[in-house]
Amino acid sequence: MSIKEHVKSMVKSVILLDKRRNRINMCNRAKLRNMEMSILSSNCAGGVMSHDLGLPFRSQFVNLALRPKDFVKYLHDLDYYNSMDVIFPADVEPCWGGGQYPVGRVGDVTIHFVHYTTPEEAREKWNERKQRLNRENMFIIMSERDGCTKEDLLAFDHLPYPNKVVFTKQPYSDIECAYYLKGFENDAYVGVALAYENLFSARRLYDRFPYVDWFNGDYIVRNPAYKETDGI
Repeated sequence: MSIKEHVKSMVKSVILLDKRRNRINMCNRAKLRNMEMSILSSNCAGGVMSHDLGLPFRSQFVNLALRPKDFVKYLHDLDYYNSMDVIFPADVEPCWGGGQYPVGRVGDVTIHFVHYTTPEEAREKWNERKQRLNRENMFIIMSERDGCTKEDLLAFDHLPYPNKVVFTKQPYSDIECAYYLKGFENDAYVGVALAYENLFSARRLYDRFPYVDWFNGDYIVRNPAYKETDGI
């Protein structure tokens, strides 16, 4: 096969996968009944879910990332942190993916605006989307990666929000809101939730999780490996 033929074949494959993804998205959009929820995510997974479902961004946690410890801290005192302005200190350097992007702080929480170009753009979108937050209809997503520790998982599990899930690399028996994504048991962290399963798949890793049913209230996150312990 010549280089030209190979390129044509690759382009056809990309177009085919894009069509398959669009079909998945259309099916999910047709199933979705809860059109007003806010998705709060420690990384880009929540924003991509919203995009796939054709929804507006009703949360400031879009196109950015937080370390799990900072994400849990922010959620633990959501009203307090939401009342504060985001600032962009000159002494904070990007450390996510090796690129250059604005790094902000809200109080003592660091936010990596990995898909923004300038602090001004990041601040504008942060404030604009924060105003859309639907406190009565929130769904919270975290992943066991980006420095996530067992203590972070436990702290997330104990947050006072009914609709939360953390994607994990193993079936923890003491994390009630864990959703185990198989295939990463020997890795340091679970895979990137928005990544495709493989080069030939139109399914994202998070498609293993019934998120549309969850948003609709038809699925409750209840880790089958969870064993309730006295005193917790």
